[in-house]
Amino acid sequence: MDIEVRTSGPVWPLRFALATAVWTLGLIVIGGAFYPVYDQGGQFISELSAVDAPTYPWAGWLGLIPIGILQCLFCLTAARSAPRSGLALAGFVALAGYGIGAIGGGIFPCDAASGCMPDEPSTSQMLHNAIGGGGYLVGVLGLVLVAIAALGWKGGRGLGALGLVAAVVAITALFAVEAWPEWRGALQRAAEAAFLIWFVACGWWLSRRR
Repeated sequence: MDIEVRTSGPVWPLRFALATAVWTLGLIVIGGAFYPVYDQGGQFISELSAVDAPTYPWAGWLGLIPIGILQCLFCLTAARSAPRSGLALAGFVALAGYGIGAIGGGIFPCDAASGCMPDEPSTSQMLHNAIGGGGYLVGVLGLVLVAIAALGWKGGRGLGALGLVAAVVAITALFAVEAWPEWRGALQRAAEAAFLIWFVACGWWLSRRR
């Protein structure tokens, strides 16, 4: 008599995805609690780590940088665990750029006095914008590539569709900041939520893969 043995898939992508989500939420909640006039809907997350913020420098070194490292670890483990394809690999590499953007944002703080959107930015602000902003854009590209690859995976159509929706939400929210800067905090959080929800969904899908 043949006995079918079922084994679960790799769990590290899910663990890193959940850790990223929890750490991000923790930074937002705890950082906001220690920044008396901080507006969650009207201020960037990066403003918690700005040089003139009461939460500087720990919000960067204990917040943004660990979050970025966890994001990169998710991408590394997910790339190793997902069905092999050049498209998926390229996508996860690009998604790691999202994590690198968070790391760069923590190393190079922004100018909070102007809401991290100064007319005459400091060198740190320019590097913050280049690395952090570039990380978001490359990350959206990576999300699209992995989502397209996932559409071809066995049982991965739902994950692929969710990835495309997340990419649309993220890029729309990011570009909307220019039109509604007074809601930049809420818009950035919408983009972050889109990424993190997909990270957790991808980690869960990989953990269920036989």
